[in-house]
Amino acid sequence: MAGDAQSAHAAMDELRSRGYAPDVVHYTVLLKAYARGRDAAAAEYLRNEMDANNVRMDRIAWLWLFRAFSFQYNMLWYAWDEMLSQDQASAQAFSIIINTSAMRANLMRQVYIEWERARPMGFLDVRNYNQLAAALAKRHMLPEACDVLEAMHADKPLDYASDASRANVWTWTARALVSSLSSYRRQHGDDKAGRLLERLEQAAPEILTLAEDEERIRREGPPAPPRRRPDDPRGTRKRRAFIDVKLK
Repeated sequence: MAGDAQSAHAAMDELRSRGYAPDVVHYTVLLKAYARGRDAAAAEYLRNEMDANNVRMDRIAWLWLFRAFSFQYNMLWYAWDEMLSQDQASAQAFSIIINTSAMRANLMRQVYIEWERARPMGFLDVRNYNQLAAALAKRHMLPEACDVLEAMHADKPLDYASDASRANVWTWTARALVSSLSSYRRQHGDDKAGRLLERLEQAAPEILTLAEDEERIRREGPPAPPRRRPDDPRGTRKRRAFIDVKLK
């Protein structure tokens, strides 16, 4: 990764030596190299250089700067505030925030607040909603996960059955909900868990169907494949054909 940054620096130095000023594309290449090398300090220095040279960052440059900052949590939030204020925030950037924060409940509370802040801006996509709901559920923040799923059906209406490309995303969410529902029932009792389940059934019945399937497979194991009858000659024919080809 250091080689990528050195090559990008060399290209920019050559541009300057020929009297050309690097534009946002050249800076973005260098930001990408810093992000891959996890060099947040160098990325911040380059951002300041862009400001000094009046090079305006576009959405792609912001995203690579954000990726570089994802390893420094305070810098990440600083960049997020700037992106929102300049209308440069994106679904990919919010996904990075969720991934960076998912392991700690106190950070997920902040992510939930930022989701409420970003939601009216319209750039979040259905994967953000599912990803956030699953992360909140895994941190045992099931009421907040319900809020997100309810908002998803209001903001991003879609047909689960026909949109098969997102089935794996819903399965992740379902798995997290099943696990969290069990913990929530033990901590808060059947009444609160029942009310929460009613909310989930109204907000995301398709996801709950996936959750029930996941739970049944976990308890009973996957269905056994159909057994071939002993008198079925298909396997014998295939084996004979294979042997004949091999002998030839």
